[in-house]
Amino acid sequence: MKKLATLLLLVLAGSTAAQLHVSRQTYAPVIRVATPEGLTYTTQLQPASERAVCAAASKQFLASLKTQCPACEVRFARCERGLEGAVVADAVPRAASGESESLPVRHVVRTPGLHIDVAGAAEPARRACETIARSLARLGLQRADCYDRIGLPVGLTASGQPATMSSALK
Repeated sequence: MKKLATLLLLVLAGSTAAQLHVSRQTYAPVIRVATPEGLTYTTQLQPASERAVCAAASKQFLASLKTQCPACEVRFARCERGLEGAVVADAVPRAASGESESLPVRHVVRTPGLHIDVAGAAEPARRACETIARSLARLGLQRADCYDRIGLPVGLTASGQPATMSSALK
């Protein structure tokens, strides 16, 4: 009886610890899409504290994407953990994404709650990055800028001003 009580206490303590661990995790919707033009976008949306909320955000994003780009190929869409501050395309292992080669991320669109890594040929990727940043700014986002692979600003900032080192540091 004493062993059973000890065992029950250990199971209860273990399940409580596991629940605390899971409740502290965040899940980020990550979607990778290939365009007919040869660019690949890996998008990370605002992380959520619940996996179900993450899945719903991903589903909503994909529904919108399908209407805007019916020819685009969704490579994957899932909820990832532990991507804070990472370049999303690098943080998602190739084997897990089902792709056989690495993606040459050229540019990154950054705005609060959204990161879009643009991979492909340098010039088309830069143009796409700048176009996305301007479009997000027109939608009312306070800060949507395009950066190159090492974090330097590219082209114009969302405010329409030429990108500078100081704008990258803000």
